Amino acid sequence: MVEDPSLTGVIGVIALVSCYFMPTIIALLRDKHGAGIVALVNFFPGWTVIGWFFAFMWSWMGKTRADVIRGMRF
Repeated sequence: MVEDPSLTGVIGVIALVSCYFMPTIIALLRDKHGAGIVALVNFFPGWTVIGWFFAFMWSWMGKTRADVIRGMRF
């Protein structure tokens, strides 16, 4: 079976976009408090290596929504 070069290109683009937005995906999966801000940092200065690493580290650090709600209980 001959591979379709356009399909290979589409799969490659999907893989690259997924890797680029990995900090946003992690923040959303963790239900991180402030995931929207992580997405903005990932989108705008994320094209720089420093901006991407900052967003990546920020997506793993800090409180999730569950931590915030748990902290509000007495």
